[in-house]
This record gives sequence, C-alpha cells and structure tokens, in this order.
Amino acid sequence: MNKNFNNDGLNKSSSRNDLFSIMADFYAIDYFTASAYLEKIGLKVSQIIYQESKFADFIIIDQNIKPGEKISKDSMIIFTLSGKNPINYLTSVFIESDEKNNDFLKRFLWIFQHIFNSMIFKLDNLYKFFDPMMSPNYFFNWIFSWFYKSFDYEIHENKLRKFLKQSFYLNQHRSTKNSLTLILEIITEIKPEIIENYIPLSEFKIENDVLSEKVIIERNCTKNSFTVYFPVDSDFFSINEIRTIDKIIKSEKPVNSEYYILFKKKKSIKNNNDLIIGQNIFLTE
Repeated sequence: MNKNFNNDGLNKSSSRNDLFSIMADFYAIDYFTASAYLEKIGLKVSQIIYQESKFADFIIIDQNIKPGEKISKDSMIIFTLSGKNPINYLTSVFIESDEKNNDFLKRFLWIFQHIFNSMIFKLDNLYKFFDPMMSPNYFFNWIFSWFYKSFDYEIHENKLRKFLKQSFYLNQHRSTKNSLTLILEIITEIKPEIIENYIPLSEFKIENDVLSEKVIIERNCTKNSFTVYFPVDSDFFSINEIRTIDKIIKSEKPVNSEYYILFKKKKSIKNNNDLIIGQNIFLTE
C-alpha cells in the first residue's frame, strides 16, 4: 500500500510552535521517510517494535502517539513496523504445536531479527543517504562539507539540500550566467534575469524646470559588467537576504567583472531621487 506523506508539517496549525506539537498520521509510511522527517523537526524515534503484517518490511503499522495528539521533544515515540519473524523459515519440527511455547519462540527470535534488521534497513536505504533531499541531517552535513567547506551563508536547510543536489551542474558551469541564475533562484525562490553588458545608471538634468534623463553610459555596450534583475520590490527581501545575495554574486561572478543588483520599481515612487551612482550598489529600476 502506498501513501503520500505531507512534509509541510505534522499537522496544520496557526502558529509555528504548534506545528511541532501535533502528531501526524504515519500509518503505511516507510520508516526511513518518517524517521528522517521527525529528525528534521527536532524529534526522534525512541523505540521500534516489529510485528508480522501484510505490508512490506519496515512499513509503519502502528504508533503509540495517535494522530492529532500533542507531543513535545521529550515525548517517547514508538513505532510498530512490519517484519517477518524467523520462525517462518524453520521446519515444522522446530515449531511446537502448543501456542504458548510457539509464542515464546516467536518473541525470542524477534531479538535476533532486531539486530539483523538494523543492518538490513541501512543497506536497503543506502542510496537514500546520498540523496540530498532524503539524507538524514547528520549524514547530509557530512556530504555537504565535501563540496563546500567554507559555506557561510545563512540559508534554510531545505534550500541547502536543493543547492547540493545541483552541485555537479553548478561546479561544471561555475561563473556562468546559467549557474548564477540557478543559485539565486534556489536561494531566493525568485528567478532573476541576468542582463550582460548592461549598467542601469542614468544622469538627470533639470532644464526649464523639467527633469530630463540622459544616459551616462550607452546601454548594451559596456563590457565585463552585468545586472542581476529581480522582478520583485526590494522590500520583498530583508537586509540580511540582500547581503547574502550580494555575497553570492561576488563569489560566483568572473573575477574581472562588475555587477549591479536591480529591483522592480516601487509603485509608490514617482521620481528617481534615491538613485545612487556607484559600483556594486543596489538600485531601483
């Protein structure tokens, strides 16, 4: 049985704190997906119990904290997983006809199956450890350090996972227009437009009480420069986010190039008095 699991939150709630206090329904979800999700939100499974069922191995068939119940980081989460008892592989001579003795043998063999399952579980899901979108936190941080030892940007973990997933393409096309566009789109969730050989600077003159615009540098003719245009208002980003954007462009751009960051013109602004001329500055269209 397949079941889609909602990664948006344990359960929808009005506040961020409540997102971590309502238990989700993990029934029919594979244990790797459930445990990885709980780890991402600061929770962990305390104990697992195996039980024979119609499901494939390592599928959750029961949970001690029912869906909708409140939980905390100190709550003991116990999952019951589907599994196969080794007694099924024994010949009939080892199986007692007495149900009481038979039950004891089953419970005794589960001890050894627990040990084997911990190893089998990791082997069966080994490929998921190397998938940035599914890797457990501790393993993901280790893999990320392979590619970016000095990555000091303040970025949400989900964006880091998307960033790492594209790392081979980004490293192969580093310092190119496509690479920089993809990085900024992952980090900001807004796809920017990179305009090469373009500087959005103008000179203003007042003649007969009329403000006229005169281009300082002829557009589309300036070499070794480019403009990164975001089709959103500058207020869409916080100051720290803009600083992060600036740091990313500075580290990813060709060494001998200059850049400018341009945002969508604010509707409330009717003049360009705030336009500042300079290098590597934030401008309004």
